[in-house]
Amino acid sequence: GRYLDLPQIKEGEAVFGKQDSNVKMIIFSDFQCPYCKLFHQTLRQAMKTYGDRVVFGFKHLPLSFHAQAEPAALAAECANEQGKFWEYGDRLFITQTEWSAAKNTQKFKDYARLMGLKTVEFNQCLDSKKYQDKIDAGKAEAAGFGISGTPAFFINSQFSNGVATLDQLKTILDQELAAQPAQP
Repeated sequence: GRYLDLPQIKEGEAVFGKQDSNVKMIIFSDFQCPYCKLFHQTLRQAMKTYGDRVVFGFKHLPLSFHAQAEPAALAAECANEQGKFWEYGDRLFITQTEWSAAKNTQKFKDYARLMGLKTVEFNQCLDSKKYQDKIDAGKAEAAGFGISGTPAFFINSQFSNGVATLDQLKTILDQELAAQPAQP
């Protein structure tokens, strides 16, 4: 069971690392998912470990039964517009319990202000749901690959779902890096 097609990092999506890396890790995640919160810590450790040798791409898959997941994804995209996706995402996962119980988007706006983002632009972006099409595209892309739960990720053509440990990630990433031709 190999995929004939693989997810690609598209223009404007949150990335970490060098875009032209031969090893790509594409993550489908939901900011309100408790398993994604656990996996995010491991992911951030992998980013520090591999730096520019691997490109990490983030795609949104807010699950329908998480009421605040889609507003959180929209807020993260508004932070991405200001170059702060990963930092904002870190904050969303750290404060997951707090904003998950909210009935509106005020907490997301408060986090943007606390992080020093341009709040007028951020609030307009969030209130207008500026990136709704991008969130919908992530959900559609996940569905196209048969992904219905989070976290889920591809490392090149290898697919995994559920929480992985750092050692499990390292095993796959190291295999993929070893399989790549040497760079001149």
